[in-house]
Amino acid sequence: LLRPGACAALPIEDGGEEQIGLAIEVARGVDPEPAWDSVRTAIRDAIIEHHELRVAAISLLRPSTVPKTSSGKIQRRACRDAFLRGELEDVETGADSRRPII
Repeated sequence: LLRPGACAALPIEDGGEEQIGLAIEVARGVDPEPAWDSVRTAIRDAIIEHHELRVAAISLLRPSTVPKTSSGKIQRRACRDAFLRGELEDVETGADSRRPII
């Protein structure tokens, strides 16, 4: 369901504590109505299991919406800024990409 090479882990502040936010593009041609909450939960669980890190928010984004350079590298600062402003295009809502994970 997720697009390889189109994911960014971003430092975000939550209550004065630095945490992780994820911006991840979904693959092209994915059914528009999968259970996105279960996808987010599976991502969160895998990160906890493999890295022992808590993820504060996961944004599942439409294809080709993560900011990249002309050579295809993710522009992490631009991605983080857009993430924090809620400007990345979420697959469910089309807006406010910051989806909290509890």
